[in-house]
Amino acid sequence: MKKRNRRGLIVLAVVAVLVIAASVTLRAVLSRDRLIALLVPRIEKAVDASISIGDIGIRFPFGFGVNVSDLSFKKDIPGTGDLSVRSARTSVSVSLMSLVRKRPDIEKIDVEDALIMFSGTGDKPDLELHGVRGSFSMQPRDSLNMISADIKIGKVAIKGLEEEREFSIEDVGIRAGIAAALDFNSIDLSEAVIKIGDVVSLDLKAEIKDLSGEGLFSFSMTGREMDLPSLIEWSLETGILEQTGPAESGTSFESLPVEISSGILEVSAGGGGSLLRPSEARLKGNVVITGLSGTHVATGLPFGVDGDIRFAGDEVSSDDLRLKSGDSSIKTRLKVKLAADMKPVRADITSDFIFDLGELAAAVPGDDGIEMAGTAEGKIVLGGKPATLKNLFPGAPGVLDASMIRRGWNDVALDGQLAVKGGALSVKGEPFDLAGIGIECSIRGGSIASLKGAWTIDGRPWSVTGSMKDIFPCLSEMMLLASAAQKSGDGNPAGNGASGKSGSTGDLLDSIRNRPAVSLELNGRYFDARPLQRKEKQAAEIQEEAAAGGKKESGGTSAEKNSFAGAAPFLLNTLFTCSLDTLITEKAVFTSIRAGGSVDNGRVRANSIDLQYAGGRGTGTAEIDLRESPRVKSSFDIDFNGIQANRALMGIHSMGSLVSGVFSFKAVGDLLSGPGIDPLKFITVSGDAISTSGMLDLRSFIAPLSGVAAIDLSRLQTVDFKSWTGSYFIRNGRFGTEDWKIASGSGDWDIKGSFGFDGSLDYRARLVIPPAAQKEMKDLQKYGDLVDLFRDEAGNLVLDLDVGGSAKSPKIHLDQSAAKAKAGQKLMDSLKEGAVDKLKDLFKKKK
Repeated sequence: MKKRNRRGLIVLAVVAVLVIAASVTLRAVLSRDRLIALLVPRIEKAVDASISIGDIGIRFPFGFGVNVSDLSFKKDIPGTGDLSVRSARTSVSVSLMSLVRKRPDIEKIDVEDALIMFSGTGDKPDLELHGVRGSFSMQPRDSLNMISADIKIGKVAIKGLEEEREFSIEDVGIRAGIAAALDFNSIDLSEAVIKIGDVVSLDLKAEIKDLSGEGLFSFSMTGREMDLPSLIEWSLETGILEQTGPAESGTSFESLPVEISSGILEVSAGGGGSLLRPSEARLKGNVVITGLSGTHVATGLPFGVDGDIRFAGDEVSSDDLRLKSGDSSIKTRLKVKLAADMKPVRADITSDFIFDLGELAAAVPGDDGIEMAGTAEGKIVLGGKPATLKNLFPGAPGVLDASMIRRGWNDVALDGQLAVKGGALSVKGEPFDLAGIGIECSIRGGSIASLKGAWTIDGRPWSVTGSMKDIFPCLSEMMLLASAAQKSGDGNPAGNGASGKSGSTGDLLDSIRNRPAVSLELNGRYFDARPLQRKEKQAAEIQEEAAAGGKKESGGTSAEKNSFAGAAPFLLNTLFTCSLDTLITEKAVFTSIRAGGSVDNGRVRANSIDLQYAGGRGTGTAEIDLRESPRVKSSFDIDFNGIQANRALMGIHSMGSLVSGVFSFKAVGDLLSGPGIDPLKFITVSGDAISTSGMLDLRSFIAPLSGVAAIDLSRLQTVDFKSWTGSYFIRNGRFGTEDWKIASGSGDWDIKGSFGFDGSLDYRARLVIPPAAQKEMKDLQKYGDLVDLFRDEAGNLVLDLDVGGSAKSPKIHLDQSAAKAKAGQKLMDSLKEGAVDKLKDLFKKKK
């Protein structure tokens, strides 16, 4: 036993001596230069590549290995590009006998901090792999080299996809098994797993044949179930969204307007072709989104998305991409045609949608007190070239290009239908509720080809019909104006012109190049405007109180300065007709209103107005200038016939009850209105009036004198006139009469003067009582001499009256100058004071 052990120890000692001797011999024989001369040519020939080594050393006796620094590998791929590898540190374990046999058996290659680059020729992109580390092995099997790799890549960068753009991803891992021909002219990737970070995992199989020639390839790829919230978070952190977006967008994705809580993404793809003709490659695949759910950040609305997107050859499509939020949903079908370079050349999108208006209104940020009900549903079919679709809303924020918009909407294929059903709208603090809203419209290109709608206001029916040609190009241009204003920091983007600076409605309208052609017919049953008038009056009173208190009023936002900016598309070029059965204001009630006309660049002209007012009819024209809003200038020219005076005047002034009868009159004037403006102070009217019958009620003036015995004026308390003619005016807050002549059986009146809308009176009236009427007046003979002083040569009793004071407390003065001139001063002085006083008090109103 001991003898056997001694023999074993002797054998081991001999072997050790031989190994040490061989190792020493190999290290002495295989110097750096000899190693490079032995290894490099054989590997270069095996892989048909150029290799250079900075330094090399061997490991022996426990296997044959080399340590390499500054390794450089370069291989030309005909018709495609160059593949190069640079590695700072490389460790290689290789079978010595395989090198002798010229079939390298590489047991393991460990690489650290390597750079792998593929430089494409022509228009082919470049590929760079930075920070490569991992393990690699290659064993010959019959006519193949069996390769396995486990690689980590710090960064994968693709350059040349677009000018001056780089697409890159980080933290890539690859595990692969490869079978390659001995000359590496064909490669079979039988199994590979590609991971990007902790969120993307892909299984890949691929085969390449005739690499030195046609480079025929085929592949299949499957994405394992990937968690969408993690995937999106990774996309934001790595900036992948900016890299894949349009080069000129300049968009930064630091966050999304939605928060994704769950969802699964699955990807499968495959195809084949030639590396010499990559544009002809056949590709097909499918992307499936399952159970994506989240919340919109601004509105708080939950939503869900399901569906799939397919791509095959030159087409990307989807038949059922669904977005759902509460009771609202959109179902989209799309088809995108691709060019040879895989860029889209045309997109066609069909969307069926239904929106719950109540849910959307409730989700609007802010507390504006808006309540809505009903649904909006319809279908939109959109198609065109990517440049066409992009030009529907072109340019970066603040850049206006009306011609791009016009071209985009001219070229787009757009058809659709929209219907609102059971709609209702109310705003807290506003006096009107809209209900029963039903709207149908047909969309063609950039136009609403037909519009039909109906609703009720406070239970009364309204309706509208019409069309809006080229309305969408106008709205697109206004959106760009809004972007420009927001970029400049203005508070009301809708109210700005092309410069982005705050301006009037006229400035905005002048800056819009895409003008629509709108035609509308509006019909209403009843509208009570008094709540709006009271609200406007309250706002004016608040402003007056602020001014009286010495408070400097705020300039307000541009929205207050430009209250018609939101209606700009309808102020550019619109033809309209409207009818309203009843319009109630605080001053008047109008019935059966009919009007037709046009709107041109903020100027409204009603060429035909027909209305019923105070039992009569008015016809004429009107013009309204909205360009300097909120100050609105209006002018009108209307003829009224058959107007009942008491109904027309009582709403305007308390003295309206003094006159009754049927009048015809003409009104030509202009008006200034707007927030804080009392229109009665800024209205100017001129015209004439005529009536063939009516009554004056003077009881409040005459009744206190009914008991005076000197003159009986009881017949003058109510005067039935047979004619009333003359002109009138309204200006500076006063209603004036220039030459009104009133003829009646009890006497004729000639009236000049005015009353103010503040109630003040300033009139000069002459009453001529003919002899026939005097006969019916009692006790004229009792003061015959006195009465004669006020008679003219024809025997008419002439009384000149000055009326002042206010409507509530009028002051009447009898002008005695003519009587004094007739009788002489002495006679007038001799008259009894009491008689004169009675005559002077004749027309005084009893207080």
